Amino acid sequence: MLRVFVADGDPLSLSAIMKSLRDSGHVVSGTRQGAEALLASEQAYDLVLIDRRLEDMTGVDLLTAFSPQLRSRCVLITRFGHSKERSAVTRLGAAGWLCEPLSSDAIVTLVARWSGTETPSQQAYALQRWASLVARSISSVHDLSTLDRWARHVAVSKGALRNWCYTARQAPRESLRFSRGLRAVVLQACTRQTLENILDVADRRTLIKFVRQAGGNAESLPSTTAEYFNRQRFVTDAQAIEMVRTAMKSENAKPMVSGV
Repeated sequence: MLRVFVADGDPLSLSAIMKSLRDSGHVVSGTRQGAEALLASEQAYDLVLIDRRLEDMTGVDLLTAFSPQLRSRCVLITRFGHSKERSAVTRLGAAGWLCEPLSSDAIVTLVARWSGTETPSQQAYALQRWASLVARSISSVHDLSTLDRWARHVAVSKGALRNWCYTARQAPRESLRFSRGLRAVVLQACTRQTLENILDVADRRTLIKFVRQAGGNAESLPSTTAEYFNRQRFVTDAQAIEMVRTAMKSENAKPMVSGV
């Protein structure tokens, strides 16, 4: 059980976040005002969630006003992982950030992760969900070259996709590259298409760099998924890779050969 404080300018969002955390057994307080959050910061909270917009100031302004000790227990809620807000989190020494839109399970899981109270079952669930996203990318007709394309293909918001990667302790960008490489390896094994047709990369040097990071050479990717998993450098977590193997079987992941 944690003592959590939530600062969010949207009353509906504030209520939803507080309810999710209370339902998980945490003691929760909250406000829509940055000034009230500053007063409340004098109390001992294990974690503080701050939305990017409050009624009287921005979340970054509030984070800046906190002491360095409290900042280390703060998580900023950003809009789709906005780069300026992420930079502020790093610069000010905050614990991390969440991306909108937020789901109840994402809030609870990420709070558990950043507070060090995440259970093995929570981590396993997060990895299974992440692995499913990776496996489902194999069936894409086109190379999922951006997070937007990946999110549309798996029918989730970009913010949710980012959060699901974070809850699985996998970087979104590296997860995307891992997914692209896996799809390319599977597709290369069953077609005679060139790397340029499989991967949407215009610059030859960039293409070769990607392929080498995927465990291949200048001419081809690894010939099997087993070789890819062993040689690629995008994801190094053995448990995560094993989860993807399992997800590929359960999802019956197959490439869409036509139209690529």
